[in-house]
Amino acid sequence: MFCHITTMIQGDKYATLLEEKKGEGWPHFVFMDAEGSILAIHEDEPSAAGFGRTGEKVKAFSALKEKAAKGDKAAQVDLLLAQLEMFKEAKPTKEQEAKFASLLVNTSVMQEVEALENKDQEKALAKKYYERCKEGKPGPTSDQAMQPYYVLALTYAEEQKDVATFEAVFATLKGKFGHVEAAKGFFEEKAKKLEELKKK
Repeated sequence: MFCHITTMIQGDKYATLLEEKKGEGWPHFVFMDAEGSILAIHEDEPSAAGFGRTGEKVKAFSALKEKAAKGDKAAQVDLLLAQLEMFKEAKPTKEQEAKFASLLVNTSVMQEVEALENKDQEKALAKKYYERCKEGKPGPTSDQAMQPYYVLALTYAEEQKDVATFEAVFATLKGKFGHVEAAKGFFEEKAKKLEELKKK
C-alpha cells in the first residue's frame, strides 16, 4: 500500500502524482503494478468489501494477461475488452484514445479476415471496409491489417466505379507498400485502372 498526500508545495516529492494517476479529487484510490501503471481505478465504496471487489477485478485481469501471453486466443480477446474498460475509466487523452482506437481496428480486421470462408463473405467484408473508407473512419495501422483492409476496399470501390474512394485508398496503399518490389505489378495495374475510371 502506498499513501500519497498532495500538498501543492513546490519541490515536494511526487508533487504531480495525483494528476499523473488521473485523479481529479481526493481521496483517489488506484490499484497499480510494480512499475506504477494503473491496473484499476477504485470506484466502489471505500470499505474493505469495496476494495476487495476491485482487488478481485485486478486479480482476474492479471490472470487474463498471463493466459494471453501464453498464446490463448480467447484470453487475448478478453484481455483487450478488459483493457478497454480500464481505458475508459482512466480518462485518456485524445492522442491515447486515437491510438487505442487504432489498436482495436487492427485486431478487428485481422479477426474478420482470418474468419473468411467463401467469396460471399469476402465481398460483404469488402463492402464494409469500402464504406468505412468512404465515410472517413480510421483504418488499421499495422502492415498485417492494412493490406487486406485496403485491398478489399479498393476492389469494392472499383466495382462501384467510385473514383474518389478508389483514388484515396490507392494512395494510402501505395504510400505504405509502394516500395515493395513484389507489389510493383499490382500498383501498375491499379494505376491503369484508376485512369480508366477517370476517363469513364
